[in-house]
Amino acid sequence: MSSQSIRALCLATLFLLASCGQAPVIPEANYSLEAISKSVYKALIKVRKVSQNRREYISDYLTLEGKIWDPLSNEVRRATAKVIVLGDRRPYTIEIQTIVEERPSNEPGYSARFKKVGKSKTLTDQLAFRIQDDLRKNKDQSLDDFKPF
Repeated sequence: MSSQSIRALCLATLFLLASCGQAPVIPEANYSLEAISKSVYKALIKVRKVSQNRREYISDYLTLEGKIWDPLSNEVRRATAKVIVLGDRRPYTIEIQTIVEERPSNEPGYSARFKKVGKSKTLTDQLAFRIQDDLRKNKDQSLDDFKPF
C-alpha cells in the first residue's frame, strides 16, 4: 500500500470514530435556564430525577415513540432519556442521550430484568426537536435567575 492510501485510510477511520461517539447537541441555546427547564420538562413528559443544580434531567421510562412506558404492556423495549445543560452562562449547550433497554419476551414488564441494548437516535432526535420547538415558541427573554427586588 502506498503512503497516500494509508493516510486516506487513517483519516477515514479517525472521521468514523469521531462521528460515532457524540451525543446529539442543541448548540447556542440562548435562553434562560428557567425556559430551558420548562422545555425539557415538556419534552420528557415525566421527569424522574433532576440534579441539584438543575442541569441534568432524567426521564421516566419511555416507549421508543416517546410516550410514557406502561409496565403492564407487552412492549419488550423501553428507553430512558438524559438531558444535560452545559455551560456556565448563555448561550448554553444542551446534550441529549437515550438508553434503550430490553427484557426477555416471556416475562411481564413489571417484574422483568431489563438489559441495556443500545441507544435510539430516532428518539434522541425527536426529543431534541421537541425541546428546540418549545424554546422557539416561548421566546422567554428573561435574565438568568434575576430578581430585581
